[in-house]
Amino acid sequence: MIAMLKRDIIGMLLVVLIAVPMLAGMTACGGPPNAAQDSDEVWRSETGVSWARAYGGFEDLGGSADLIVLGTVGKAIAEEEAFEGVYFTVFSFDVHEVLKGKEVQVILIDQTGAVGKQELRDDPLLYPGDRYILFLREWEPDRYFVLGGPQGRFRVIDERVYSMNRILGENIIPLALDIDGWQEKDFLSLIVSGGEKAS
Repeated sequence: MIAMLKRDIIGMLLVVLIAVPMLAGMTACGGPPNAAQDSDEVWRSETGVSWARAYGGFEDLGGSADLIVLGTVGKAIAEEEAFEGVYFTVFSFDVHEVLKGKEVQVILIDQTGAVGKQELRDDPLLYPGDRYILFLREWEPDRYFVLGGPQGRFRVIDERVYSMNRILGENIIPLALDIDGWQEKDFLSLIVSGGEKAS
């Protein structure tokens, strides 16, 4: 079962990834492939994605999640190369409140990308200390991935909640999931009720 789910996740990423510049010997920064050898500059690959599924709203997103949590990003635990040029970073995540799913205190989150190697433009790597409300799918015991990349990730800043399009300034999620500075308690009530936001 776990092997099939892991294979499905990797298969989904193949669909999700539009281009992996490293595989083509290019860099997103526009420099030649050997530029990093010729200077002290660090070259990185920035990958564009098209998410395999667009969630229609919070009822859809929440219904697809095994676990919905409020918490704080811990440290990067590991970096893994799933296959040539496609990386994952594993982060610890300290759970403050479980909104759906089993009670947990600390979980591991796998996220596509690795600092300086491969980064997704519309789903930047988690950063230690940042607070989020995350919609997660479990693929191994206590090991999760965020549903729909930026669609299942809501940043909490000063007790206000923002969808990732508001953080990044890009139109990257469905309008039904757009949240711009909602009070944390109001957003949590919406999620717990399984309802939809008012238009």
